[in-house]
This record gives sequence, structure tokens and C-alpha cells, in this order.
Amino acid sequence: MSKNNVVFIISLPRSGSTMLQHILGSHSEMIATAEPWILFPQALSLKKGAIQSSYDHEICRIAITDFLDQLENKEQEYYTAVRKMASHLYETFLKENNKTFFIDKTSRYYQALPEIFKIFPDAKFVFLVRNPLGTFSSFITTMVRGNLSVLGENGIRNDLMNGYKQLVSAYAEHQEKCHFVKYEDIVLNPYQEIQKLCNYIGVEFQEEMIQYQSKIGVLKGKLVDPKSIHKHEKPVTDYLTAWKDKLDTTQKKILALGFVNHLGKELIEQIGYNYEELLSFFKDIESKHLSSSRYMKWNDLLTAPAHRTLQQQNRLYYALCRQKKGVGGMFRYYIKFPLYLLRLLKVKIQRNEA
Repeated sequence: MSKNNVVFIISLPRSGSTMLQHILGSHSEMIATAEPWILFPQALSLKKGAIQSSYDHEICRIAITDFLDQLENKEQEYYTAVRKMASHLYETFLKENNKTFFIDKTSRYYQALPEIFKIFPDAKFVFLVRNPLGTFSSFITTMVRGNLSVLGENGIRNDLMNGYKQLVSAYAEHQEKCHFVKYEDIVLNPYQEIQKLCNYIGVEFQEEMIQYQSKIGVLKGKLVDPKSIHKHEKPVTDYLTAWKDKLDTTQKKILALGFVNHLGKELIEQIGYNYEELLSFFKDIESKHLSSSRYMKWNDLLTAPAHRTLQQQNRLYYALCRQKKGVGGMFRYYIKFPLYLLRLLKVKIQRNEA
């Protein structure tokens, strides 16, 4: 397999990567399938704390590292071996489908980018970003289905807390070999942006790529975006500002504002968006709402569950009670909170003992 016959789409979840995957996969020389996740276990095996397993992966990591340290090229031999394994799988898929380029769209590959660049230094990398508020609102409606408390759970929490930062860091280090594109640019100027992408990959642009649904249909596999991608035959502008309607409650807006503030002006502008323009969406939030105990706050919810203080747990529990259960809920809160507090203390003691 040629070293650059794999094209990685690197993005956060809910950034339009499935649409781009369908567009590229509809080219006569390219093929895509559901998220393969092929590189995750091997790419992260040498990274401390990245993998949990029944066999104690930390001991496994130490053992592999000790072994590699006895080789002349050390960990590079490991990444070479991983490349051979992944290349065999990619090449087999290409041969069986008579294609030239494999599109690997695995949304959370951003977590393993330093390793993937070592494994496939000559591959094509397409970095795709979307308006952070568009991404955040899609997380709410699709990833957590309106259950805002789930935003603080580990997988999604990492997307929100670290995703954009890891994307920007990796792109800054390798930008001479990567292609950067915004979701909004693709849907507004699909012919122009996909032509640029084809030039970067090294294939001729085919107009029928834009009408991707008629060419590729529904991709095979279980990890295919089940939402709006299959409703349209080509890129549409319907979702460019849909986030404004989806962020339709004070609670959602408070958390979205927390997300924007967490990213900060520098990072937001590095990915091509206007920080002040995003902030202007929140001008109608009153200061009393920002300080009200009725609403979950970003710092409480997005602190890792294992590291939340009792005060943070209490504030989150209190806010959920007020939002979901009204006056009756508040009465139950004051009756049940001592028991809830004891449960929290028990969990923290167990964690400390472990």
C-alpha cells in the first residue's frame, strides 16, 4: 500500500465529518465506511492512563516500553509495526472494493494525533472544524438527547474540554502536510471547497461528488451518523444557524456561554471564528441567571466527576432538583440531601482506598 493512500478526516464529533466523508467517499477512486477505530488501541498503548482494561494496561504499557527500549529505534519500531498492521487492513479493503484511497473518519482520533502522525507521517490529514456553538448545540440535541447532565461524563467531557485545543495544537505542528477546512465553507461553497480537497488528495474533482447521496447511499456499519446526513442528497445550508434555535433555554445558554469562555478568544479565532460575535448571542442573559442556583454551571458540570468537590456535587444536585421537580422536588431535596451527601462521602472514601 502506498504510504499516502489513506485520508484521515480529523474533527470533533458533530462537526460535519459524516457529510464530508460521504462527499469524498462518492469519488470513483475513494471509499469510506463506518468509523473503523482501527488505530485507537495500538496508537494509545504507549500513552500513560489512556486505556482501561481487565489485564491492567499500565503494567502492559510498562512491559512494552521496557521491551522497546532494548531495540535500536525504540518506540519508532512499534509505530512502524502498527503502520504495517493498519496498512494491511486498509489495503485489503481497497483491493476488495477496487479503490485507491481509503477515507478513515473516526471522530475522536484527535485524542491520538501525535501518535497517528508517527504511524502515518505521509498520509493525508483533513482537519475539519465547525462553529463551536453549532457543535455544542448538536451535542445537546444528538449526543446527549437533551439530558444536559451527561455533558459532564468522561467521553463527551473530553470532547468539550480538550477537543479544539488538541486539534489546533496538532494542526499547528503539522500544517504544511494538512488541509484545513470549515464546515460552513463546505456547505456555502461546496464546489470550490471540494475542488481544493481533491487537489490536496491528488485526484480529479468529479461534480457528482456534491450529489453524494445518489453515489454512495448509506454507508455500511453500525457507527454511522443516524441523523440528518441521510435526509439530503447534497450539502445544505439548513444547519448553519440552527444552533440559535436549539439553544432555546436559559440553562442551555448558560452552559454554551461557559463553553465559549472555556475555549477563549485566542483559540476560537485560531479555528477561524469571531469570538465577540459568538459572545453577542448571550447578551440577553441576565446576571441574576448567571448567579442563580437554579441553573447548572459550566465549571461544576465539566469538572471530571471523580474530582468534583462536595460543594460542586451539591450545586448540581440542587439545580437538577429545581429544574425537574419544582416545589415538591425542593422539599424532597432537603429531606434526601443528607442521604445523598453520605453516598458522596462513601464513594470518595472508596476511591481514596482504591
